[in-house]
Amino acid sequence: MDISLSFVVLVFILVGGINGQTKICPAPEDIFPCTCKEFAYPTTELTCSDVTSNDQLANIFNKEFRASDFGRLKIENNKHLTTIRPGDLGKASFQEIWITAGILEQVEPLAFAESYETATKIMVFSNHIVSFPFEELPNFIKLESLGVDFNHLTSFPVLQSSSLRFISFQTNDIEGPLPANAFQQLPNISEIDVRGLNLKAILPGTFVGLSRLRYLDVAGTNLKTLTSGTFELHDPEAFGTVLDIEYNQIDNIEVDTFAGGIDTIRARSNNLHLLEEEVWRPYVEAGGILNIQYNPFECGCDLAWLVLNSTFMSQVAEETACQDGTLFIDLDPAPFEDC
Repeated sequence: MDISLSFVVLVFILVGGINGQTKICPAPEDIFPCTCKEFAYPTTELTCSDVTSNDQLANIFNKEFRASDFGRLKIENNKHLTTIRPGDLGKASFQEIWITAGILEQVEPLAFAESYETATKIMVFSNHIVSFPFEELPNFIKLESLGVDFNHLTSFPVLQSSSLRFISFQTNDIEGPLPANAFQQLPNISEIDVRGLNLKAILPGTFVGLSRLRYLDVAGTNLKTLTSGTFELHDPEAFGTVLDIEYNQIDNIEVDTFAGGIDTIRARSNNLHLLEEEVWRPYVEAGGILNIQYNPFECGCDLAWLVLNSTFMSQVAEETACQDGTLFIDLDPAPFEDC
């Protein structure tokens, strides 16, 4: 065999071997009505949106496949499954689990147990979920993202995970303050979204010590008064967190509400009448940005510290206006010099 022919044969073998490793989709007739596609990442996607019962799902996944490690499970807009039970997914493990926009009410304990060592993302939003095994989170050693948005959970769990980076509980039936220790066992959390919950208040210290937190969304949670320590986050040197408190009814903010690490506050569409110097100046002096549009500011002497400092004014969104419609950037500094 000449050298050129040998090279062609070698390439064929190598490519065939690589392709052979990625062809792990089961035969279509074995998984119908599920379907399977193969990608570079997450290697495979099993779509089971058309299954009509738990027994059908279990029958599919309890067959012998050439491989049991899959990339993504997707069940979308399914109007039959109300529960995912242990065994419904057989011995299959997944990197990502997406069960969305259906009528799912419960994920039973151990339902996702085969994915303890593989799952990086679990998304079960836009269902009717009232029960989810949050106590199992420590077992998911690679889990980075958890989304349970737009469900009917009524209580907020105390979360524990060494790997979790993103969590979203947006728009559930949870009422009242979050547990003070809800996030204290999430050392790598970088994004928390509880937008749309009926919290009404946040206990001081709830977010303290979250040194990797970079985005905190508590918009639309019916907050009215923010007490000292409400948003004490982490070491001030770890600057870079965005805090979103817009679309609440906030009209009273105590001194030392914001402490440590926040570089942008989004407080649009609240009920703020004053910008008290003792509340806001420490934050602005540290370089913090203020997005505070659509509040009924009176624009009296409480604004003197801000209006008379051009650097501070540059850190306030240009669209910010007084209740009479006058933009902050158009305020005449002269009257404020007499304050």
